[in-house]
Amino acid sequence: MIPESDWPSTCPDEFCGDLFPSSLSKRLVAAYRAYCSQQMAITTLSVCLQIRTDQKLPDLHQVALKNKWPIDIDFDDVVNHIANHLDEFSGLFTNEIVISVSAT
Repeated sequence: MIPESDWPSTCPDEFCGDLFPSSLSKRLVAAYRAYCSQQMAITTLSVCLQIRTDQKLPDLHQVALKNKWPIDIDFDDVVNHIANHLDEFSGLFTNEIVISVSAT
């Protein structure tokens, strides 16, 4: 197995010049290790795709913060969250919110 310090600085795909991010995600590490060991049918495209995804994450994080979107989702608490906002959700599903706004 190749240590992370010996990884290439760019994507292994010959038609791509994307740089490996300075902070490697778990998915990129797994994809590159699988590519190197050829344990699975991992192509350079899989590594390339993960590099591009990781490069976009910081920008997406900033967009989420700016729009006050949730960054982390506690899936165990989703049921409680829905229960706390049931009237709002019901209005969306029955079109009451849209009708009341358009009537004013």
